[in-house]
Amino acid sequence: MTGTPDLLITVEALSGPVPEPLGVHVARVCAAVRAQEWDGAVDAAADVPRTQRADAAQALVCVAPLFGAAPILAQLPWGLEQRPTRTPMLLARAELATNPAELAAILSDLWGPWPPVGLDQVRGIILRRPTSWRATLGRQLGQLRGVTAWRAARILATDGLVPSPVDVPASMVLRIPMSELPSLRQADPMVQSMLDRLWTTPGAGRVVANLVAPPVAEREVPAALAAAYRASCDALLEAWGADDPVRRPGTIDGCLDAMAGAAGPSPADLRGWVLVHDRLAVTEDEVSGRQGRYLALATEAPGPAARVARRELGRLIAAGRLDPEQLLDCVPSALLRSEKGAVRDFLGLLDTAVGSGLLDMTSCAEAVQPLVHQLPRGVDSAATQLLRSWDATVSARPVAPWAPLAPSDLPSPPAVQPLTSTDELVELLLQVLRGSGAGPVAVEQVVDGMMRLREPGASGAAELVRATRAGDGSVVRGLQRLVLAWLGHRLDPVPFGSVTVTVRCYDESQVPGGVGASRERLPQGSVAGRQLFLDSWVRQEHTTTWMPPHLVGARLQELEPLVVGPPGRSLALPDTVDGVIDGQALLARLRERRAARRAPGRRELAAALQRVAPAALDTLVESAALPEASAAWPGLLQRPPELTWRPATPWIDQGQRRTLGPLMLWQPAQASATGHDDDPVSWWLDTRHVAEAWNVFRTSHSLHAGDLDFRSWLLQLPWHPDVAAAHLQSAVITRDAMPDVEIAELLAMLAISPTPLGPQAAGLLCWGATYLNARTRAAAAETIAGAARHGTLTGPELGRAVLRLVGPGAGPFLESHFHLEPEPPKLSRIAGTLADAALLGDHGEAVVLDAVVTCLSSLTEMRGGAALLAVAATIAERRG
Repeated sequence: MTGTPDLLITVEALSGPVPEPLGVHVARVCAAVRAQEWDGAVDAAADVPRTQRADAAQALVCVAPLFGAAPILAQLPWGLEQRPTRTPMLLARAELATNPAELAAILSDLWGPWPPVGLDQVRGIILRRPTSWRATLGRQLGQLRGVTAWRAARILATDGLVPSPVDVPASMVLRIPMSELPSLRQADPMVQSMLDRLWTTPGAGRVVANLVAPPVAEREVPAALAAAYRASCDALLEAWGADDPVRRPGTIDGCLDAMAGAAGPSPADLRGWVLVHDRLAVTEDEVSGRQGRYLALATEAPGPAARVARRELGRLIAAGRLDPEQLLDCVPSALLRSEKGAVRDFLGLLDTAVGSGLLDMTSCAEAVQPLVHQLPRGVDSAATQLLRSWDATVSARPVAPWAPLAPSDLPSPPAVQPLTSTDELVELLLQVLRGSGAGPVAVEQVVDGMMRLREPGASGAAELVRATRAGDGSVVRGLQRLVLAWLGHRLDPVPFGSVTVTVRCYDESQVPGGVGASRERLPQGSVAGRQLFLDSWVRQEHTTTWMPPHLVGARLQELEPLVVGPPGRSLALPDTVDGVIDGQALLARLRERRAARRAPGRRELAAALQRVAPAALDTLVESAALPEASAAWPGLLQRPPELTWRPATPWIDQGQRRTLGPLMLWQPAQASATGHDDDPVSWWLDTRHVAEAWNVFRTSHSLHAGDLDFRSWLLQLPWHPDVAAAHLQSAVITRDAMPDVEIAELLAMLAISPTPLGPQAAGLLCWGATYLNARTRAAAAETIAGAARHGTLTGPELGRAVLRLVGPGAGPFLESHFHLEPEPPKLSRIAGTLADAALLGDHGEAVVLDAVVTCLSSLTEMRGGAALLAVAATIAERRG
């Protein structure tokens, strides 16, 4: 090979000698790269004969580390780092790319850092390709997720070289350096569109908050850093049009939409939109022209947005510009909010309006007086004092006679409708895969749809493939694989039920006898120029553990052959949204399968049987429709396992096994003798894993308790909500202090349970009542009231659940910072949730009162027990 000696040594060292005449071309490219000649490098690569381009490209991959153009640079002995040569090397490789996918991958590396570089050279490279080649390249570039690559793709699309990227998330625009955002908005209409979409994009508010304000108090921020945040905020507002008289009204309206929840209820998102509103510095005229919107925010929006709205309304009241009729119309909804502080603040607004002469005392008193006795305890007394200051009379609190309440009949839950067309199936699948609000029933509908319907079409298939790749961990395990199987992809089986954990210890004596362990030396830094190492011993532990995610995933994997074979409906599609299957309906499905000579899979049949009422299982046994291998399952489902509340010491794997606890958990009363690999029913009824491994089954480190995967567990066991609740313990009790984590939809499923809730499900409701997230606590209150109305939850059961969490001697609870703060659940939150449940109807009130009565003898020993007593006192006062 000709060229400079170091090039010859490099190529031979990395990949062997490069034969003539290819070596001449590689040497010319490398010479241009060394000289940092971007056009020269591309021209040299363009001169490589077409038949030799693949070999030349491979040779450049080998020498790329010498020019800072490969990730393995740090592993090479030469220590060369010629970063200015990185761009020409990548441009040369781009010229040699033999297919669109290869070129897209190289351009992704080229456009890693901001701003996009080499655009003129890339334009020339693309122009030398045929039109069809460019169209494929455009689709490949559209899948790149980096903001620099997206921006470059948009520039090339504007030039007409490739199709424009599609399905680009609006939040991508926030990754552009803020200082360049205003000019890019003017240059690219898509940037403007993405900015406008941010107001309705979940998660965007959190990113905005991090861009416009430091995470700590401003007085603790260095002046230079504070100035940088201000500049970033000013640039973002300029891009939105805050300084443009034509666009500013739309910016304010978009911010108010986001504050009202258009971008989701996340507290972190709302903080961002409130910060944006503050930075907009809306004028009195702008507030006055939108006073209806601010009144709606003050009465209906989440706490942070409502506080801002009340502040702005106070400005209008002080200026005498607020419409008094609109203010009075909002009084009922504002005073019946659940937050006591918000109600007090609104009462203060009314008092200010009366004092300023905006409202007359009589009309204001007439609006407030009917609501006084519906206000929470403490707030009602403040309202009473206010009415008296307005010279209004306050009627005595009405007393309702107390009488035992019969439960209302549980209304028939809505039927689950099978999907009727492939288009309908694709649309629902995309909702499920993207986490767009679809519930676990939708998962069963799409599973049934994939078993019955075929041929989604090219565009639908491509969109589904993208959705499976963009999963965020919130989808039921195994569903993405099933979708790919339905689309015709060949997939290798995935093992389920076997957990492998790496255990590391630092003392050889801790390695159990007869267990093989490899020795590893871990670098621990250096002292006086000498490297220090720490000896450790690592071993692999293999355990057969069929936890719920494994069971769900294995069932869906069992269905993969059925979504490509002859069409046929699912055995396990629920008849109603509560997850129940009628016994006769299942019998008809089994006979249909037998007639089609398609034996049901064991896991599919188990899922169906678990959804049949235990009393109806005898009919299935008598019909002889069940395979012999499943003959024992009806008996197991009719005799659920006994669970006891006792201490446990589960463990997690963080590089080495770490024990948590002890802590109180519901566990099987005795060691289960069932639970074989081929017995899914036994494993669904076996909750021993909650006292053993806690994190080995998680699909991602950020898995949240509100995820679809968790909610699907309740749908698997509609007649055994207590067993499902026991499975959920490790997911639920470790997240009560996380403000953005909510399990509202999970709790809401208990309200439609077809069977009474026992101690485990009642305990799950109490844990929901302790959550920092207000939406979760509201859902717990609604579920308590709904279950009480339907007769599936009793007051004594709820009271015993409260005592297990916050009663005398409750605990022990987790003291590990990895999960919980070193403190028990919040009694004040439980009391507030029970008070809210008592306001949601007579049945909720009766159950809450019975629950407090159950706790009555222990209240004096409970820290903060007066809060529960206040709840009972309020109910008793209402009831006389």
